[in-house]
Amino acid sequence: MQRFGDAVQLPGCTHKLGYLQTSTGNTALDSLLGGSLPNTALCVVDELLTRCYGTVLLRYFASEGAHNGHDLLICGPEARELLQNLPTRIQSTDEGKSLPNSGPKEEDLKIAWRYQTLQEKSSNLGQTKLRYDLGNNLEEPTRFGSKIDVLENDSYETLLGALMERLKSSDYNKNEKSPKKRLLRIVIRGLGSPLWTDHKFLPRFLCELRLACRNAYAVVMCTIDTTSFQEALTHRIETLADALFRLKPIEEKERKALGIGDKAHGYFQIIQLPRITSAAPFKPESVDLTFELHRKSFDITVIHLPPAFGDDSTTKESIPAGKFTCSSGLSAF
Repeated sequence: MQRFGDAVQLPGCTHKLGYLQTSTGNTALDSLLGGSLPNTALCVVDELLTRCYGTVLLRYFASEGAHNGHDLLICGPEARELLQNLPTRIQSTDEGKSLPNSGPKEEDLKIAWRYQTLQEKSSNLGQTKLRYDLGNNLEEPTRFGSKIDVLENDSYETLLGALMERLKSSDYNKNEKSPKKRLLRIVIRGLGSPLWTDHKFLPRFLCELRLACRNAYAVVMCTIDTTSFQEALTHRIETLADALFRLKPIEEKERKALGIGDKAHGYFQIIQLPRITSAAPFKPESVDLTFELHRKSFDITVIHLPPAFGDDSTTKESIPAGKFTCSSGLSAF
């Protein structure tokens, strides 16, 4: 039975509404979750057609655990490659300068004097001093006290057995007495890929893993590509996940019509948000989001549409029906 209001104190974790939470390592993703990821949560990143962007979020997630002394269990046929590319943590030199307020200026007053007292708004989410540098890999991830194991299984059933055995350990199980509890971060890359041998076992794997985590100090993040899945299977995975984000490429016609530019690599869609600590999920300020992968960072930004000039028929022809709306990503709410 799941327990609410855990009083246990774990490094790298905070308490919200009496419930243990921890960071995903990416401050923009944390802001969409309402601050951090609840303990026992299963977070799924559905990356359509590509494989390079979702893996970056796994790197953030694993590196955050390594820096806080959390135990890591990196799973999947390509798990070892992920472990070798964890980013290092850095401190921003622009601390306290994310939202500057320079005061009234004469040239600004000519534009709109009534807005001079307002702070500048940034399109980027999660503007904090804590960052990770994707360009520098972490050396010796275990030096912060983490226990790191790699399970290169290609069978869901075999992997599930190993994970269930680990979650029953007194270090993580809530029902077992232990002098010092630890947080386990489970990282799984490439669910649903052809490298797995028992594809029909995937829904059961996610269901049983989620139930097992409810009685443990553990959080899970995994990537998947549902492009080739049947609609019923995709919907089932969306239901099983506590949090699900979909990374969708931007078509060239949409890019030109919306005036997004070349920086955005795709849409960042919110399909599901956790309801573990409350009856309703957190509601972000905006759900019209794109993501950008840079050499040192993965950024999630709010889409600001430019003014509509010229022939409206051109815009309508460029954007297929149903491709982009102001309510996209809110279907789960």
